[in-house]
Amino acid sequence: MLALLTASFLWAFSFGLIGSALRGVDVPSVVLVRLGLAWFLFLPFAFTGARPARPFAQNCGLFAIGAVQFGLMYVFYMSSFRFLQGHQVALMTAFTPLIVAGLCARGRPWLQLLVWAGGCLLALVGAALTVSDWSAAGGSVTGVVLIQLSNLCFAVGQVAYRVLMGTGGVGEDKAGDASNFPLLYAGGVAVAAWWAILEGDPASLLATLGPGQWLALVYLGLVPAGLGFFLWNVGARRTAPGVLAVMNNLKIPLAVWLSLALFREEAELWRVVGSTLLMAMAVLLASWTPQGTGGGHVGKTSA
Repeated sequence: MLALLTASFLWAFSFGLIGSALRGVDVPSVVLVRLGLAWFLFLPFAFTGARPARPFAQNCGLFAIGAVQFGLMYVFYMSSFRFLQGHQVALMTAFTPLIVAGLCARGRPWLQLLVWAGGCLLALVGAALTVSDWSAAGGSVTGVVLIQLSNLCFAVGQVAYRVLMGTGGVGEDKAGDASNFPLLYAGGVAVAAWWAILEGDPASLLATLGPGQWLALVYLGLVPAGLGFFLWNVGARRTAPGVLAVMNNLKIPLAVWLSLALFREEAELWRVVGSTLLMAMAVLLASWTPQGTGGGHVGKTSA
C-alpha cells in the first residue's frame, strides 16, 4: 500500500500544476513530451540485468496496456483541462473505484463484494463532499465525459497489468516491474505521437513555453507520469482488489488540499477535512476481509 500512497501524493500536486502552469498550451504536444520523458526514464531497464525473454504475447499485452492506461488515458485526461479547473478534474475521477471493483468482481463471494461496495460508496461520498455546487463543479458536459473516459482507461490498464503479470498465465517477470515499463510507456508514446501528429503543434510548444513552464513539464513527465505510474502499477499487483479500488480516490482530497494551498483555488475547508476522513474510512473498510471469503486476492502477487 505504501507504493499506492506515494503515487497518490505525487499525482495530487500535478492537478493544480497542470491547471495553472500549462493551461492554454498545446495539449497533444504536452502529452507526448510527458510520456516521452517517462519512457526515457525507464528505458535503461530494458537493457540491464539478466532478464529472461518474455513470451511474445506478454510483450504485446504490455504494449497494449500502456497504450490504454497511459496513452488514451492522457488524451482524455489532458483534454478535460480545457473545460475544468484542476480541483474539478480531481473530483471527477471519483468513479474510478467502482470501475476497478467491477473489473475485479468476477468469481468473488457476495459478502466480499458487499464490503468492496461499501468502501467504494464511502470513497464516492468523500469525493462528493468536497463539492458545494455540483452544477458549477461539473464545468461542462464535455469535460465530465472526457474525465470519465480517462477513468475507464486508467482502471482497465491497472487491472489488466495486475492480471497479466500476476495470474495471466504468462508467468512472472523475474527481473521485476521496472523492466516492463519501457514497453508500457512505448505503447503510451505511440498513442501520444498519433494524437500530436493529428491535432498537435510541437513547434508552437517550443516557441511559447517559458522556463518555468518547461520546468513544470519536465517534472510532470519524470515524477507523476514516470515514477508515479510505476509505483501505482507495482502497488496494484500487491494490494487486495478492494483496497486498490478505494485507493484510486485518495488523490482527490490530497489534490484539493494542494490546489487550495498552492494554486489558490477555492473550496470550503470543512468539506475537504470531511472528505479526507471518509477516504481513510473507505480504505479501512475495503481492506477488511470477511471470514470465509478466501482472502479476496488475485493470484500469489496480491497481499
